[in-house]
Amino acid sequence: MNVRHCLNHCEVPTMRAVIKIYFFLLSRVWPKMAARQAGKLLFTPQLPVNNAEIPVPDEVLHVSEETCVKVWRGTGPTIMLLHGWSGAVSQFSDLLTRLLQHDYRVIAPVPKGHHYQGECLSHPGEFIRAVEHVLSSQAVEVHAAIGHSLGGAALALHNIRYSRFNKLVLVGAPANLTGVLNRFASMLGLNQRGLDALYDVADNRVGTSHRVLDASGNLSRIAKQALVVHDTQDKEVPFGDAEQFVTTYPYARLYKTEGLGHRRILNSPAVIDEIIDFIQ
Repeated sequence: MNVRHCLNHCEVPTMRAVIKIYFFLLSRVWPKMAARQAGKLLFTPQLPVNNAEIPVPDEVLHVSEETCVKVWRGTGPTIMLLHGWSGAVSQFSDLLTRLLQHDYRVIAPVPKGHHYQGECLSHPGEFIRAVEHVLSSQAVEVHAAIGHSLGGAALALHNIRYSRFNKLVLVGAPANLTGVLNRFASMLGLNQRGLDALYDVADNRVGTSHRVLDASGNLSRIAKQALVVHDTQDKEVPFGDAEQFVTTYPYARLYKTEGLGHRRILNSPAVIDEIIDFIQ
């Protein structure tokens, strides 16, 4: 059984407790070893097993050795969809169908580590890099970019640097990488020494300080409209992250839901209606 899956979904409290005790004790004795093991768990995607059916893309283009993009042709403006960590474009199944009904052209990057199960390690920087590869290969203006979870954060960070999207939709997106690391360390039971070592592991893996990957704190640099969609009961990315986005970014509007959680929110008819209205 995958350790991370067990921590998130295991119904046996004893198993979760054993894992947390293991990492807590290891981080007290060998914090760097605990951080290395935690980092391997964190940066190994676990792809969805049961994918929803989606329309067959018109093209699948390999835009780099590690990135491909799925393309659905339409005569309308171009919309980019970017799934989250351990996700897939099939999680946007209902939204994708609606976009195609409106004749939008849809492009969906597939970042490193998300092509097939057990492919390789990945990290947030690979999501940003995937967006860069796709945009450099597609000579089109992206009218709106819609991202879920880490995909939303990656789109925000890319737009901060390049301002390529006219509109931005962030669904259940984390405000910064520091919060992601803190929550993962807490879930594993790492102590402060283990957390500090995990920061180093993440910085080395991504190639930059985790403090730099702050989407909410830097979004105010661009004057583009944003819709922030978040569930108040999201257990993976707390609702407070959405509040950070709308507090620090004057062009952002918050649309909150209750009881949909982190994933079901993507295919909520009310959420999809809100997104379609926003991008039109």
